[in-house]
Amino acid sequence: RELLALRARDRGCRFPGCGRQPFVDAHHIEHWSTGGETSLANLMLLCSKHPPLVHEGGFLIENDYRDRWFFRRPDGRAGAGAPGD
Repeated sequence: RELLALRARDRGCRFPGCGRQPFVDAHHIEHWSTGGETSLANLMLLCSKHPPLVHEGGFLIENDYRDRWFFRRPDGRAGAGAPGD
């Protein structure tokens, strides 16, 4: 049921400029190994191309003052808004 809610909310990959719909998976924002819950509030859809950018590429996923997720680039600049926000 959570996966259906996640797909309805995100409508595709949330990485800025992507939006790809096939081949997306639930991605933990706060990784489960560091205490991140497997809950709708801590998941977003990413296509198979983008998790390495988050894990090894230096991109961060952060929350803004309106409680919306955004991506911060390795140089510290905020990325463009993501679909679903």
